[in-house]
Amino acid sequence: MMRYIIDEWVGEKQPEITNLINKGGNLLLVAPTGSGKTYTAIEYSKQHPNKQIAFLVPTRSLVDNLKDQNKDVPCGYGAEWLSYHKRESFIISTYDSIRLLENIDVLFIDEAHLQAGHCSFRDVIPLLLAYKSQKILISGTPEIIDLMPNYQRVDFKFKYQAPRFVDVIQTTKKSEETILSIINNIDNKALTIIRHNDKKILQRIYDRYIDTYGNKIAMYYSSSNLSEIQGEQVTQDLKKGEIPNKIMLLLCTSIYDAGLSLKVSKHVNCYAVANEHEPMPNAIDMVQLLARVRTSEGTMKLTIIGEYGDMPRMEDNFQLPTHPRQLISLFDTIYDWYSHYNMEAYVGILYYYNIRVNEVQEFDSNINHTIKQSRISPLTLAKNFNNYPKHYNKIDEMLRLKNDAQWLDVITGNYHITGNAPNGIYDMRDNFIDAIKHNIHFSLFVTHKYDCKKLKNLVNAVKTYNKNAQFKAVIDNLIDGLNNQVCKEHKMSLDGYRTLIKSQREMIRKVSNLFYSGKKWDDKKRKTILLEKRDNDELTNQYLQNFIVGVDDTFKLIEQSFNKAS
Repeated sequence: MMRYIIDEWVGEKQPEITNLINKGGNLLLVAPTGSGKTYTAIEYSKQHPNKQIAFLVPTRSLVDNLKDQNKDVPCGYGAEWLSYHKRESFIISTYDSIRLLENIDVLFIDEAHLQAGHCSFRDVIPLLLAYKSQKILISGTPEIIDLMPNYQRVDFKFKYQAPRFVDVIQTTKKSEETILSIINNIDNKALTIIRHNDKKILQRIYDRYIDTYGNKIAMYYSSSNLSEIQGEQVTQDLKKGEIPNKIMLLLCTSIYDAGLSLKVSKHVNCYAVANEHEPMPNAIDMVQLLARVRTSEGTMKLTIIGEYGDMPRMEDNFQLPTHPRQLISLFDTIYDWYSHYNMEAYVGILYYYNIRVNEVQEFDSNINHTIKQSRISPLTLAKNFNNYPKHYNKIDEMLRLKNDAQWLDVITGNYHITGNAPNGIYDMRDNFIDAIKHNIHFSLFVTHKYDCKKLKNLVNAVKTYNKNAQFKAVIDNLIDGLNNQVCKEHKMSLDGYRTLIKSQREMIRKVSNLFYSGKKWDDKKRKTILLEKRDNDELTNQYLQNFIVGVDDTFKLIEQSFNKAS
């Protein structure tokens, strides 16, 4: 497997991609959603006008979407359209067009994971395997499809990417009852999307609320009579992913998981509710769903509701069948397995895609929970800090000046807390401010508990680094190991560590634990410690800047701006 690091989009590596394609052989290009994968195919076609190139996507809606964005590229579908355009040097069409294409030199398959994940697309696999051309599969979630035989995988990773957050609510309640509870507590200023795969239930919900919401409620799923129910214009807008601003409640199936970017002009609260007597919505589908809203005008908060299965993480040591139909059957089994994952495996998949689970909780009949002040724990208080707007707004302003408003997701919850603010609320606010000053993302100490001690150690580590030469030397040694791109492990002497006092050694361990695994720091028999590097993300890399750049340089201007604004 090859790997490239990108800043913002895949096109930064266009020369490398072009060279890889020109070497021949089938490729699986894996890149984050919204990183410009389609652009690479279009750019390649411009560079090679003498080649016959086709770019295939799963749905007609996606073709229409790409047509709006690429006016000079032939985009269409259906036998009649293909009969006129199949000899163009480059076309964009749907998966089923593969049956009619001839003499294609390079065949790009976008959203390739859908061939393995959704039964309606799996029939393409035998045709794909049999088609005589160079094939380039493109996906942001390559699980399952990366088992396709004879493909070289090429990964593109963002250098820095802020984590996204979801709520996962476990419940055994009936799905319709769950949906009704959600609707009874929706935010009238936002768009609420209910994603559920039982069309009959969605129709009953629509019928129940049509008199209440009128033209503010809509449905979208594969059906020929939606236009008769809610009007042609609304249905066509939804088909293109354009959500009219008047819509408050949208009921849909997994149809929006399939790569279409949603155009919205306000915040979206999306609830993916499992079907009756079925486990959680598929974890890979949830990764895709969370990426559907990409505009600056609209953001999406995703809540996944269902019941965990009992399956552990599936091993990758499969014996791949040679017959296409047997391969499809295997893909079907693996895809279904992802829905039956136990909690550890399910959350692990989301974590792999830089998605953090804010809170795993039992579902209550009321989405907006109300609890009394006397019953609240520090963790619940921290995760629902928005109940104290005076303090929350100060944190909000500071983060916006720092251009890190997404940190607020960690301390913005669904609980409504009654009673007077506790005395500790000021200390908690000051801790959040201290975290902002030292680039310590809230999720590093607000996890399964509100860990003030960890925060204090991380803050004091930065302060001690600038005052204690021996402490600085140990931290610098850790950083040197991170800078070594060749080795996955870092071996360091414990001599300098042992000269430090107890509190400083604890700080070293807390800092090290962000970047490495390795716990035998205080084994007196050891002279060295072998640390294994973790897959670090932007959260930990932001904190690392305290030692490389310095706190004063990163925060002084923000603090001055905030004081002026106040």
